[in-house]
Amino acid sequence: MALKIRYKAITGVFISALVFCGATGVSAATDPAVGDSPTQNFAGKELTALRGIEKLNDILDILRERRSELKEKKAELEKAVLENDKKTLTVQIETISSTIDDQQRSFELIATGGLELDSLTEREEKPFDWQKGLLEIIRPIMSELRKLTEKRRKMEMLRNRLAVCQDQNRIIDEALKNIVLISTENLKPATLTRLKNVRKQWEDKQRENHHLIEVVNLQLEEMAKTDKTLDLSFSDQLKGLLLGRGGTLFMALFAAIGVYIGLHLSKSLVKKAFHLTSSSSRPVERFIGLNYQLVSVLLSIVALFYVFHIRGDKVMQGVAILMLVGIFLVLKNSIPRYIDEIKLILNVGPVRVGERVVYSGLPWRVDSLDVFSSLTNPALSVPTLRTPLKSLIGLESRESHPDEAWFPCNVGSYVLLSDEVFGRVKTITVDSVTLVVGGGAIISYTISDFLGATPKNLDTGFTITITFGLSYDLQRAATAEIPELMRTGMRERLEKESVGEHLSNLLVQFEEAAASSLNYKVIAIFRGSGASEYLGIPRILQRLSVDLCNEQGWEIPFTQIVVHRGGAEGVATGP
Repeated sequence: MALKIRYKAITGVFISALVFCGATGVSAATDPAVGDSPTQNFAGKELTALRGIEKLNDILDILRERRSELKEKKAELEKAVLENDKKTLTVQIETISSTIDDQQRSFELIATGGLELDSLTEREEKPFDWQKGLLEIIRPIMSELRKLTEKRRKMEMLRNRLAVCQDQNRIIDEALKNIVLISTENLKPATLTRLKNVRKQWEDKQRENHHLIEVVNLQLEEMAKTDKTLDLSFSDQLKGLLLGRGGTLFMALFAAIGVYIGLHLSKSLVKKAFHLTSSSSRPVERFIGLNYQLVSVLLSIVALFYVFHIRGDKVMQGVAILMLVGIFLVLKNSIPRYIDEIKLILNVGPVRVGERVVYSGLPWRVDSLDVFSSLTNPALSVPTLRTPLKSLIGLESRESHPDEAWFPCNVGSYVLLSDEVFGRVKTITVDSVTLVVGGGAIISYTISDFLGATPKNLDTGFTITITFGLSYDLQRAATAEIPELMRTGMRERLEKESVGEHLSNLLVQFEEAAASSLNYKVIAIFRGSGASEYLGIPRILQRLSVDLCNEQGWEIPFTQIVVHRGGAEGVATGP
């Protein structure tokens, strides 16, 4: 039933949440200082401090040179007249300013041991539109995920920056080699001065690039020292999982499942105490049962959120809310169908318990309406059918008449189809009907084909009719005496046969005065118990008719043919 929430999808979400909780729990349980002795920490920090002092002095020298160079370029820009010179100087000023910013940032990173305030400034409150309430729910979860992966993302960014700086170093080395190869013997003084300036610029870039590489390596080293998560033992990771969000999730699930099972056990105990049936067709009881199910689910959800609240885990509350919102969005388009199913369960819809409904081409009695409804057709080999409630949407039931048949025949019945196939019904299922015909052969029909062949059920009784002709010599007694004599004689003889015990009535009636004979119709009515002899009875009636004629001395005529030849009439006779 569509009302049952898709357990597989929800289970998948819970497993994802558990994995997330395990990861965050382990991360939260790790301590950067675990495993480092005080002596090792002191020695490492002292060595790092000495290296940092040298770098700080070098960076400060570079800053002085760059600021002096920036001042000169700004002065040249003020004196420049040509537009091209102004553009060139503007680009140079921007490059020098960018270099100064990088060096200042490097100075600060070395002084602080690679720490930044960016991660704190990212946490500042940002205005959110009141119409986007869903973002307020997602926000703490995304913040937690961002914090969880912050170190990895930052290390990846530093590695990318290191790769760029190393590529630049190779280019700078190649450029300086090319400058050194230039012969200075024939250069003019002004050209030589310009060449020296270019070489100095590239050497300055090389030195600055080396400082950037050292700063990046320093940051990577500091981050590697504090990253001890991978060094934790399995027991430590398990402990972090159980003490972190993993434990919170386990407790919340235990509480929700416990509440749901407890409520249903209480319901079962009440039913046993008051001897209530498990299902009822009365709308009031069905309404109460449906609302009890709904209240059980709601209280389970409340228990889930209560555990999250007691544990103070806002992220897990957000995950649970997102799950509920996702379930609602998935089921939103199916709400009209759910309403139809609720009507059926409450027994106030178009299909009701105890009535007759046509499903899969067969009539059924509705025994119960639930997640899986129970339908019954007593004529089938397996009379009960369990079908999903949603398959009954769109159908209509009605009251059934006491004498209304559930199928044209039953298992074991003898039937005669419109194509003159005679046989015994072996099985009747939702899909097919099988017949046992002469010699034990089996023929299978689909339900639609079988019903389309208009089967005649011989179990309720049947009639065999034959036509028998007598000579015109008996014309005077043909309409009164002979029918009675034939009826009496045929009945006496038929009762002595094996089928006589099934005979219900026998009639002999004058049918017509045919061209060659006076025809009589013999009508034998049998009870359904003789249906197995259906094919042999016509032959028995023919035989008994001939025996009666022989006993009474009645002539059985043969067909007479009149032949006209050349104006003369001759009569030829023959059987």
